[in-house]
Amino acid sequence: MQLATRFFARRFCAKFPVSSGVHVFDYGCGPGFLADALKPRDILFSGADINTYFVDTCKAQHPEGHFFTISAQAKDNMALLEENLKRPADYIILLSISQYLAAPSELENIIATLQQHLKLGGSLIVADVVDEHTRSYRDALSLLCHAAAQGKLGSFFRFMRYVLSADYAKVARSNRLQQISESFMHEMSERLGFNIRQEKGLTFHPTRKNYILQRRS
Repeated sequence: MQLATRFFARRFCAKFPVSSGVHVFDYGCGPGFLADALKPRDILFSGADINTYFVDTCKAQHPEGHFFTISAQAKDNMALLEENLKRPADYIILLSISQYLAAPSELENIIATLQQHLKLGGSLIVADVVDEHTRSYRDALSLLCHAAAQGKLGSFFRFMRYVLSADYAKVARSNRLQQISESFMHEMSERLGFNIRQEKGLTFHPTRKNYILQRRS
């Protein structure tokens, strides 16, 4: 995930104006890989996650940022977001989040909750989306190629050994990754009042989708 996030950060900065003073909000920030990658940009960075340990890690490593714990239920986060996001975000990023939700409707609930915290003209980026066209073998191959290019083949093979042998593999077999179809994304965007487009190349998984949502004026 750290390799994948660094890749995303490079492509994000190449495709969007990310300069000093821009506010980026990472919804589902984990241990702060995106904050690590964007720190040299001198931006205002906020992050939220359901894992308190991860949030504490982010606070310790990035005292200049603002990190807070959220609930797994989107409707319970309205007051938390209102309290913690005093300034609308230029970019709200949901990276590798959608595939772990229980249903596509959960993604819509999250985006509806986040909508008011996005600056007019800003972008909400839903990246690394799994749909019916996603192929696991191509994901693994793209990860292998990227790891080789970064000189991280040892890390790749340790990760694959863990995936195949640990409890993670058992859980993954019984809990399939959530698919979010392209048609659902467009229908949801229409319901919530967003313009939507796809952005290729934001992540290194070739069969996953990346969507850019912008509020209509």
